[in-house]
Amino acid sequence: MSQIFISHVEEDASFALNLAHHLTKAGYSNWCYEVDSIPGRSHLDQTYEAIENADAFVLVISSICAESHEVTTELTRAQDKGKPVFPLLLGITHEELMTKTKWGQRLGPVACLSVSGEITRLMPRLTRGFASAGIEQGPDSTDTIDRLQLIDQELRHCAALNSAEIARELPAEGDEEYKEDQTAEVKDKRGKVFRFPGHAASLPNV
Repeated sequence: MSQIFISHVEEDASFALNLAHHLTKAGYSNWCYEVDSIPGRSHLDQTYEAIENADAFVLVISSICAESHEVTTELTRAQDKGKPVFPLLLGITHEELMTKTKWGQRLGPVACLSVSGEITRLMPRLTRGFASAGIEQGPDSTDTIDRLQLIDQELRHCAALNSAEIARELPAEGDEEYKEDQTAEVKDKRGKVFRFPGHAASLPNV
């Protein structure tokens, strides 16, 4: 069965894991760092081996990813090995890819797939691209269920980390910032005053 390598940065892990989930459900073997890397081994050795064993290279491109040395190294490895590259544009346009990143010239001839909305919407086009490159689906097995469970665990972990990060950024009740944030007064052009409760007090600064 063909294997698909999913290249991404840590900040885009949730998307990459969701993609791995849908690929696994569709019968495609795939390698995603958060699920498949092994503790105690060089991550470079592991990614190099996975790319060499892969039949396709899916590149999740975001504005953060385009500045990543590690992802650039992975892309170089894949292209040196002649792997078909499937670029997915996540929150970045094709024009921005061509003009604002160092990958524009390298990926210029390759058709990109823009990610908007649910991953289920891009899967039909992505799978047609795989088929055109000779990438095959494999039969379902008990391993598929185990892998989906592992992916779901990592997705929940990512969601918990994101929630914790948001909680750290919000002022806590009792903090001076919180007290100052209780109400906001905004005047319209006619001088009428509107009051906003809670964290909407930041509106006058917008």
